[in-house]
Amino acid sequence: MLLSLGGLLVAAALIIFTAVAWRNMGNGGRAAVLSLVTILLLAVPFPFKRFKLWATAETFGALGALALWCTTLAGYYLYRPPGTDFGPDTVAAWTAGVLAVLAAYRGVSRLSATSWAMLPLAAVGASYAAASGLGLAVVLMLTIALALGLAAWLTARFPGRFTRSDLWASRLLTCAAVVVACSAGLRAAFGLDDPVVPTAAAIVALLAAANLVGIGFARRLRVTGTPMLIAASAAGSLVLCAWTLAIRSGSPELVVPSLALLVAAVIPLATFGSRDDTWAFTLAQAAGLASLAAFAAVAFDAPDLSAYFAAFLIARLAAPLLGDPLGGPLKLASYLTGAGTALAASVTAITGIGVLWSGDAPSGLFTWEVPIVLVALGFASVLLPARFRAEGRRWR
Repeated sequence: MLLSLGGLLVAAALIIFTAVAWRNMGNGGRAAVLSLVTILLLAVPFPFKRFKLWATAETFGALGALALWCTTLAGYYLYRPPGTDFGPDTVAAWTAGVLAVLAAYRGVSRLSATSWAMLPLAAVGASYAAASGLGLAVVLMLTIALALGLAAWLTARFPGRFTRSDLWASRLLTCAAVVVACSAGLRAAFGLDDPVVPTAAAIVALLAAANLVGIGFARRLRVTGTPMLIAASAAGSLVLCAWTLAIRSGSPELVVPSLALLVAAVIPLATFGSRDDTWAFTLAQAAGLASLAAFAAVAFDAPDLSAYFAAFLIARLAAPLLGDPLGGPLKLASYLTGAGTALAASVTAITGIGVLWSGDAPSGLFTWEVPIVLVALGFASVLLPARFRAEGRRWR
């Protein structure tokens, strides 16, 4: 700890000296001070490691990573071509380049602190990239994600002195790469024209549900560690994307899958550590069925109740063919979908009959689809388990 504090004091002294002398220097002097300080911070960890001063080496490794980012941006600001703008895309582009250099530096130096320092830099770079134009924003965000993925691989492949820290750094770098890549997709979705936003929202909801199903499947296989963190990062990002796109689209067909995704994402967190994940797995598959029905409604203009009935029927007939561990929860998810469809159709029918009885015009929900779906659900009731069927009595 004392060596770490010593490194921080040296760095603070350099920063204060630069800040005080900054006004009295020209551009050449400023660039020279910044370059020398950065080179010093990046170089001194190697002799410190040789003398086994691990904490000081790690401290200067993190400070060198931050100094490289500051020096790069400051150097470009001082010597940028006349007429060029210093906007968000500039900061994001230089940050992506710095992250790529730091990934290579991490592989050579094997400093755990360098990997950790890349996380806040990536957050800043991705934020500025998102504020850029659509095409450039997606390219920059994917580049940042690629640099983070490379750093995660190098951190895991070439661990340093602190192997436990490197393990978690590689995991979080991988999760950050997944989140940034998903955010790039969300940024691309924000640039879509309004007519295709509901379809894109339904597709993202379907992908989010599939990812939640994958997490449930991985939990059943007792998968832990890095794969679960990656899957959870992707699932959280996709659920957030689905909600954002659903709100932007303003389509009422996406309300049910959005709520189903929220429940399916919260239940695994609430039951974390429990060995019984049947309901979490089932709700994830139910969210997938709801997203599939919503996709049919917004993309092909299918009637809502008919789409949900079709999703229930397909899932119920496919469940016995899949077997364990997918078949059982999928059958239960199909029952939830069918029950919700029957409840919605029944409430609509009862409300419509009451409106017709009073002589008023029926609402837009009360159409010929409602009795057709109710009759179809009546015939499909033979697919329910025997204990849930209403058996008629024989009259003699």
